[in-house]
Amino acid sequence: MKEDYRKWYSRHLGRDIEMLVFGHWGYPVLVFPTTMGRYYEAKDFKLTEAARGHIEAGRVKLYCIDSTDRDSWYARHLPPGTQIYNHTLYDRMVNDELVPQLQRECGVHKIGVTGCSFGGFQALNFAFRHPDKVAHLWTMGAATLAPSPPL
Repeated sequence: MKEDYRKWYSRHLGRDIEMLVFGHWGYPVLVFPTTMGRYYEAKDFKLTEAARGHIEAGRVKLYCIDSTDRDSWYARHLPPGTQIYNHTLYDRMVNDELVPQLQRECGVHKIGVTGCSFGGFQALNFAFRHPDKVAHLWTMGAATLAPSPPL
């Protein structure tokens, strides 16, 4: 299975962003990591192995992106407005820098997004904010920051 490490400077984030790509061709699926996770999580947790047959057959191509949770939703030392602003920068990076690259590489107009835990929330949030860019959404245990109601 082809694996490709990529790193680039994001003009929206003002820093480098990292990603692992699995596959030579196929429908592009953007994989968001779990809570405060990193781009290599899907590989470490064997998600890529579970999808190996589809990846090697050229049905899907997985793009495992890094998160900025530590600078946004989980940056408890920052005011809420700053946390949200930082997430907005991440969303812009994904929408303006990454998705066009996936569209070009795979020859599609819309992509798939997925994630587990808070990555599921990230996938859901991106799909709802950008329905013009997302055709498929898979979320597994989409965790949110909302407090649980009292029993």
